[in-house]
Amino acid sequence: MSEVKEDSPNTVTKEDIISSIQDNMHRDDFAAYMNFCVCKWKQLEAVQQVIDAIMDSVCKQWEISKKELLDSKYSEPRAMMFYVIKKQTKLSYTEIGDMFDKERSFIHKLVNDMTFMIEKHGRKNFIVKLESIQKDLSLKNIYPPSEEVKKNEKN
Repeated sequence: MSEVKEDSPNTVTKEDIISSIQDNMHRDDFAAYMNFCVCKWKQLEAVQQVIDAIMDSVCKQWEISKKELLDSKYSEPRAMMFYVIKKQTKLSYTEIGDMFDKERSFIHKLVNDMTFMIEKHGRKNFIVKLESIQKDLSLKNIYPPSEEVKKNEKN
């Protein structure tokens, strides 16, 4: 994952967090809100594990590192990564973009491009890589193969 940049609007310091908690301790709904936050955090941790596994599988297929995967020079593997993340998680384009410090429209375009190449155009090289990625994820007990992979395996 790309790290949040220091000047990013999403950057929150430990002091900000502590101050916010202290400022809201008096609220009746604070415990419920904190419970909600902890549950969301646990969900995010689970999704992060899935995304890490997807990244590992994509890197394995293209024989590149995670750092290279996020480099603009490697657009096809990066597009495949976002495509698989979108297909295998319930994350929105905005959420995926936030995790990788990219605009929603950028993620949407790459996913649409890969969707066209795999589902509409049937580019064999991408289908083979996708099938290998999905099988790798299945072996890791991450997710069963998506419907797109099952459909393409029949062809």
